[in-house]
Amino acid sequence: MRKNEYKSLDSFIYEYADGKAFSWQDPNGIERFMGLEFCFEGHYYRLCREPIDCVPKEASGRFHVMEMIMIKEEYPLCDHYADIGWYDSLQSVLEKCILHGTSFKTVIMADDTEILSKD
Repeated sequence: MRKNEYKSLDSFIYEYADGKAFSWQDPNGIERFMGLEFCFEGHYYRLCREPIDCVPKEASGRFHVMEMIMIKEEYPLCDHYADIGWYDSLQSVLEKCILHGTSFKTVIMADDTEILSKD
């Protein structure tokens, strides 16, 4: 059974490439997001397109990918995470980010990837 709500890579890219927009602001009536939390093979991850004033000087881009660390088998807390990397574009995340040996592009489209939240 497919858990993943994304049926195409284009739909994922559309939601995240350009930053936050409410459905009433979008010509296609689609809400766009800045952040995404998801689970793949028992690992919890967060992708965030950070506001430009929140990006550390040493970061190589605005897209931040991290693995959230489980605490006592509860939902992971945002202040407990392992940094995976900063990327200059969503395309760079899709092409260069590796999550436990699997490309982000493959993970985000996998049937068993569960989308936990969007913000």
